[in-house]
Amino acid sequence: EDFKYNHVNLTSFRLVDPESIRAKKVFDEMVALSPIRRSILNSTNIILTEPALIYDSVMAFAKGLENVSALGSLISMPKISCNDELPWEGGSILFNYISSVKFYGLTGPIRFLEAKRSGLKMDLLKLKAGKMTKVGEWKQEIGLNITDMYAFVQGRPPNITLKVLSRIERPFVMFKKTKEGWNNKWQGNDRFEGFCVDLLQQISEQVGFNYVIELVDDNNYGALNLSTGIWNGLVKELIEGNAVSRKSQ
Repeated sequence: EDFKYNHVNLTSFRLVDPESIRAKKVFDEMVALSPIRRSILNSTNIILTEPALIYDSVMAFAKGLENVSALGSLISMPKISCNDELPWEGGSILFNYISSVKFYGLTGPIRFLEAKRSGLKMDLLKLKAGKMTKVGEWKQEIGLNITDMYAFVQGRPPNITLKVLSRIERPFVMFKKTKEGWNNKWQGNDRFEGFCVDLLQQISEQVGFNYVIELVDDNNYGALNLSTGIWNGLVKELIEGNAVSRKSQ
């Protein structure tokens, strides 16, 4: 949500396809049965990766245990001692059955090869028109397959001007001087020089935007006044929405 309207070039991967019928059904069941309700979902009602992986892990265990019972391979359950270092004799049998399961889970196809998951698939997402859109897939055996190459062709961004708030600190942002000293004829961004000033100029030329450098009044990064609960410096300006970005150390 924070990046939708800031013209950010955002690319990511996801394990769970929220549009699949199975995923939607499981989401509804998990939300209905969970005592913590929607904490397993993110702000866009998509299940978090960790709960999805836990769900598939439990399903793999359950299917392995089901296969053991179906084939009549009964596993004895002797009393377990916390002090006994001998492994459970049925552990290797159950492990082998779990390793042989195959099903389609929340995180894609579930199967194992030499005790490791194989056939892993992830969706490639790109921020387009205010939402994350699928533009390709990555498969473990094949690699990356981009289905929408045009999503990665960046057009020139809209005509915007960023207000870049900073403070004077050598060698990042400094007042420009000549051998004769300060020249009061310089105006606007021409008043400044330094590493961050040069970096900002290069980025603006490559990306394509305008900017105005301004200095914070008190030349502070920002500190919280414990008595009033008010910040000063750069932090105050950012909190109040008086700057889009800042450049200094």
